[in-house]
Amino acid sequence: MKRLALTTAIVGLLVAAFPPLATARSGNAPADKRVFYQGKTSQDMDLLFDVLHTQDQGNLWEPFFTNFTITCPKTGDQFTFGFFFIGFQIPLVDRQFDLNFPDLQIPFDWNGTVRRFDAFGHQSLGFAAYDGQGGLQDCGTGELNWKAKALGAGAARGANQVKGQYHITIEKNASGKVTETISFSR
Repeated sequence: MKRLALTTAIVGLLVAAFPPLATARSGNAPADKRVFYQGKTSQDMDLLFDVLHTQDQGNLWEPFFTNFTITCPKTGDQFTFGFFFIGFQIPLVDRQFDLNFPDLQIPFDWNGTVRRFDAFGHQSLGFAAYDGQGGLQDCGTGELNWKAKALGAGAARGANQVKGQYHITIEKNASGKVTETISFSR
């Protein structure tokens, strides 16, 4: 029962976090519009973002999440890694964006071009790790391509649209460990 209540609460929070595609503004000002884009990387990993079309700030790219498979060259280890973003609004300049974190531990870059019905670009992620022998290895993804399609009202009528649901479950076991599961179904 706790799991059902928590899942219901999370879904409610997600609905609150992502208002309808067109949200009203005060007075007679035109409404801002939000269009979601869902896609995959060349590693077949999911990504999601939206573009907020505003009257006063122009078009803002808002990442939600992206996932990777990281490979370590010395040990051959592979593992999945994901970013979840909250509060990022990157202005689109000539329909393009670049989100770059030049970090020493986990360098990350996500750039691309957003069009009305689709988007495309590149991603890369590095990950510094030990090699098990006391040395270091530069794990990462290399340069990845990605593609996405607009969802919902912003998509072309009659075009193949991606339809599905994301299910987010957060569980806390008896010892207090919290686990999160995100799945997608069509």
